[in-house]
Amino acid sequence: MKTYLFLFLIINTALCSQTYYNQSYRKQPDRNNSYPNEFLDASVNKTINYSETDSLIIIDGDSINTNFGASVSNAGDVNGDGYDDVITGASGNGGVTGKVYIFYGGLIMDNLPDVLITGTGNYFGNTVSAAGDVNGDSYSDVIIGDEYYNGASGRACIYYGGASMNNVADVILTGEAGNNNFGGSVSNAGDVNGDGYSDVIVGAWQYDLNIFYNIGRAYIYYGGEYMDNIADVTMSGEVSGSVFGQSVSSAGDVNADGYSDVIVGASLYGGNIGKAYVFYGGISMNNVADVILSGTFGDNLGCSVSSAGDVNGDGYSDVITGAIGFNGFKGRSYIFYGGDPMNNFADVTMSGEEMYNYFGCSVSSAGDINNDGYSDVIVGASGGNSSIYGHAYIYFGSDTMNNIADLKMTGETAGDMFGKSVSEAGDINNDGFQDVIAGASGYGNNTGRAYLYKTNSFLRIKLKLLMEGMYFPVFNQMSRKDTVKVYLRNATFPYEMIDSAKGIIDSLNFSNIFTFPNAPAGIYYLVVKHFNCIETCSKSGGEAITINGLFYNYDFTSSISQAFGNNLKLKSGKYCIYSGDLNQDEIIDASDLSEVDNASYEGLSGRFLNSDVNGNGYVDATDVSIVDNNRSVILISP
Repeated sequence: MKTYLFLFLIINTALCSQTYYNQSYRKQPDRNNSYPNEFLDASVNKTINYSETDSLIIIDGDSINTNFGASVSNAGDVNGDGYDDVITGASGNGGVTGKVYIFYGGLIMDNLPDVLITGTGNYFGNTVSAAGDVNGDSYSDVIIGDEYYNGASGRACIYYGGASMNNVADVILTGEAGNNNFGGSVSNAGDVNGDGYSDVIVGAWQYDLNIFYNIGRAYIYYGGEYMDNIADVTMSGEVSGSVFGQSVSSAGDVNADGYSDVIVGASLYGGNIGKAYVFYGGISMNNVADVILSGTFGDNLGCSVSSAGDVNGDGYSDVITGAIGFNGFKGRSYIFYGGDPMNNFADVTMSGEEMYNYFGCSVSSAGDINNDGYSDVIVGASGGNSSIYGHAYIYFGSDTMNNIADLKMTGETAGDMFGKSVSEAGDINNDGFQDVIAGASGYGNNTGRAYLYKTNSFLRIKLKLLMEGMYFPVFNQMSRKDTVKVYLRNATFPYEMIDSAKGIIDSLNFSNIFTFPNAPAGIYYLVVKHFNCIETCSKSGGEAITINGLFYNYDFTSSISQAFGNNLKLKSGKYCIYSGDLNQDEIIDASDLSEVDNASYEGLSGRFLNSDVNGNGYVDATDVSIVDNNRSVILISP
């Protein structure tokens, strides 16, 4: 019988307050929010507050100083019931023994841990991870770090899953010497040698090699039906003090050779520059880094590392690293795309919002949150002092992924370390949507909390539209993909703005799925803004949109009546939103014509020019003609 008391809250929107903007539709122009060059802006689309969604489960630790949520992870499906499970560490401090809790997923998760594992001292469970299926019995396994065990020699314990999983370690991996801090980082490694068994990787960030102190090491252990505790691959850091192995993770298959790869962080390399090392798997895997990723001075790149999944859909796994020290601990995270060969140039750079944000203290793949076929990522920003609220940010992948956070979760109290640990949670309720988990180990006098976000409760709209100037009927495509911002406004006066989302309209299918986590089911106007088009609203009466785990379809291209006031232009059988409102003043007039005329005269060229209304990369007479033909078109709204 389980006797462990946990507070398990399912927050219901009926009990929660929602912030509205008590202004009319016409009074909220929100200028310039759909410019494509906002790919360079690390602003946030949407914010999820802990009390604003019924898709949130909150689990509390059982007493003060347990630091519940110090580490969180997807656990795979440890009991084989078809639902993904989660694992949470409560590392303890002040004499409190560390513990680890596994919660089974299910259609309705209960309020008690299903497996409780207790350590022998502090910091047991400071790192936890899924281990994959190391023994090939079809149950997922887990690995737990215990870095201060036996004089900080450290150890890592693997627990096999099963229909009735127990709390006795099945494989115990041990450090080489005292003060190595073996187990300071642990992770599934994927199947690096291609033998069909999952492997694991363990970091020992304080390992000393002869005269090289804290050079650090990482160890890979191959899985097997009878897995042993002898390291199969041992990697070492480059220089003293680099703390190689501070973070470890599977990297997925970055070079698409069929073998899983790994990534190891060394955040103190080169006076806090930091490095992360990618090692390719192989039938005879070696310990020589194949790709080395480096930060700039003060970055602390490599403080956290993870596979990112395939965020850009090119068939190669990508990786993400945290750089917590950037710009006064504002922090950064970098995504590096995989490839054959993979290079060491960051492809997406995300930045924190304020000093001492500690953005990038934790990073992880988030699975595919919005079900668009691209992997997404989650980044934690725990805050560096008691006055700063922690956050977790989700970035949706795409073939033109940007650095604007699509979802933002915020901790309940300043200084609660929300976001210190983040992870994908898998699909805990088997609804086809990926879920995520975040820890706040400092909550409630270090009692700690973990927050499990079930993403099936998000309102989603699949929107189809065309920007008139960019549509080329002869090819039945637009000249390029482009960003729009979509607002949800109440369908009754004063038409409050409830939520907004940015997304990229595809040049071939003219659509995208927009996710609105702060909007309950209701009747809404859909308002579309593009940086050189007239703002356009959906048809009169609004759209009754429900939340059912699917998405609501709306097609502006099918009929003129799909826009409020029939404010669409017919172009070769398809209806388009009007191009030409360059200054976004809700009317296409002489000022817009003057702007495009001057740009044409000067021969301006380049990407995302405001006056390049047909999107071909330069401003000419065609752009002038489009704006001139649309003169006097105005915003028509409720």
